[in-house]
Amino acid sequence: MFITIFSDTIKFKYKSKNWQYNFDEIKELGLLRKKKEYFLESIAFIAVTAVVYFCMILLK
Repeated sequence: MFITIFSDTIKFKYKSKNWQYNFDEIKELGLLRKKKEYFLESIAFIAVTAVVYFCMILLK
């Protein structure tokens, strides 16, 4: 795999395949990945909190 870095793009070459990405695209991919991870953690936190409140209030 060969990597070529330019001032605003990165080019990857592996065998007969070529990819080219702008730095902005790479940042957006990283941000989307982080949002997805935090989304799952937030859903898990909300679910656990709801179960605890249910147990505290209704099962005294």
